[in-house]
Amino acid sequence: MAPYEAPDFFDIDDLLGDEERMVRDTVRDWVGERFLPRVEKAYREGSFPKDLIPELAEMGVLGGNLDYGDFPRLGATAYGLVMQELERG
Repeated sequence: MAPYEAPDFFDIDDLLGDEERMVRDTVRDWVGERFLPRVEKAYREGSFPKDLIPELAEMGVLGGNLDYGDFPRLGATAYGLVMQELERG
């Protein structure tokens, strides 16, 4: 399957920093490889693939906008991009 290419209607890609693009692309790839192949079955069963939650935690995107202990914090833009990619799934 070809990598997902999101439309950039507002031409924001040029405004993103390298880290923001990296975070977005990492989550985009994960959604395409790990979540999308399972989402239809989960929807039909009324379930959620909870076994994927540790993978999201490992990527640092769960609560990535919160200032909590020694955990790395994502900026607001990077966190918004993460949410956009997760919502695509």
